[in-house]
Amino acid sequence: MAIDSRVRVAMLVGALVIGVAIGILFGFILDDGGNDTSPQAVARPDGGVGPTDETNGVPVGYARTEEGAIAAATNFSLLSGRNGLLDLEALTTAMRTLAAPSWEEEAANQARDGYEYIVDAYGEDADISASALRYNLMDFDPDSAVVRLWTVSVASGSQRPSVEEVWAIVTVDLVWVDGDWRVQGTESAVGPAPVDLPSRPPQETASTLMEEFDEFDGAPVP
Repeated sequence: MAIDSRVRVAMLVGALVIGVAIGILFGFILDDGGNDTSPQAVARPDGGVGPTDETNGVPVGYARTEEGAIAAATNFSLLSGRNGLLDLEALTTAMRTLAAPSWEEEAANQARDGYEYIVDAYGEDADISASALRYNLMDFDPDSAVVRLWTVSVASGSQRPSVEEVWAIVTVDLVWVDGDWRVQGTESAVGPAPVDLPSRPPQETASTLMEEFDEFDGAPVP
């Protein structure tokens, strides 16, 4: 059975899964929603959420807290949106770096499948940006966590010059391994997408903005 292109992209969002395109936003914009951190949670000595370091081009080192798990899940769920990772070897290495040992091979397979789909659909000059808009911490204890994210991704390239958008719900399963959160599985589904309100024709197209504007990458976030 043929897979609808939007489902394919949503699978990519959840399995690559699409990423940190608005510049490693994750931990810096998380709202605690009024929930108290689990009393069993263990924060880092400096009280921060993380990340504290970078390995193979991706941020690592998160607190063993609810906030740390959310930041780690968001980082992973937005991986492929980093332009520096739009390379099969780099993306595969990044996916394996953030994966739990039991999920490393599947992470590598998903990286390959996702990369091939992006190149086939948009071309080798593909440009992807993504953001996590909301999160839901479904389960947490010091050894495991489940985080659901509502994400939006936009993609363009020489093979599809118009910008396509995909809204998705991404669920990331995490496990605490060797002092950090690692991914041991993901699921994703298309939607829900907002309804566009009537507006005047834009003065600039989204593809123009993607070419002319820089992604957030360490820049101050408003």
